[in-house]
Amino acid sequence: MVTRIAAGASLGAVALAVLLAASAGVQSCAHVLAPAGGPPDSTPPLLILVEPDSFSVMSEFRGNRGEVRFEFDEPISERNINGAAMVYPFDLRPHARKGKRDLRVRPRVGWIEDRIYHIRIEPVIQDLFGNRIPEPILYTISTGMPITQNAVTGTVYDRITGLKHTNSRIDLVILPDTLRYGGVSDSVGDFSVSVLPAGEYYAIGYEDVNG
Repeated sequence: MVTRIAAGASLGAVALAVLLAASAGVQSCAHVLAPAGGPPDSTPPLLILVEPDSFSVMSEFRGNRGEVRFEFDEPISERNINGAAMVYPFDLRPHARKGKRDLRVRPRVGWIEDRIYHIRIEPVIQDLFGNRIPEPILYTISTGMPITQNAVTGTVYDRITGLKHTNSRIDLVILPDTLRYGGVSDSVGDFSVSVLPAGEYYAIGYEDVNG
């Protein structure tokens, strides 16, 4: 709707004409748009797909060929991506590549034949509103070795106080090799690391104060 206002009209007349035109537009309109904005988003990203499936045997994963893709139900933030993924046998800086709604992970040194890998996605993944996933995501894949149900469980104690130590890093070194698996103790100091290659392990718990 166009409202024509004479060039010589007074300021009051102009204001009145515009007001009347706006009122007429509201009355003749078939719908009224909702105001901008809305309730704040307080829901963290939800994991909806992992490719390939956990516990898959992917003998075709070799070197830098192959990635594990974690897809969420909404876009995820760039923040904390560099420290979001841990890969065992321990890889100091695993390769983590972020898409709009997914995170793709592989070992920085490449996949090795006939090895069981554990991937832990830390609860630092967040959406664009800062909502973080509440729990770590645990994932297992093999590049040829059969998936086992071997597990190591235990409790971490502070060697000085003798008290249980919570949220400690656990290193499980398979002997006589130097391959290192691991996990994190829970809120009461207990830990469990499953799907391990058969063998004898040396275990140590420690507080990771510098990442």
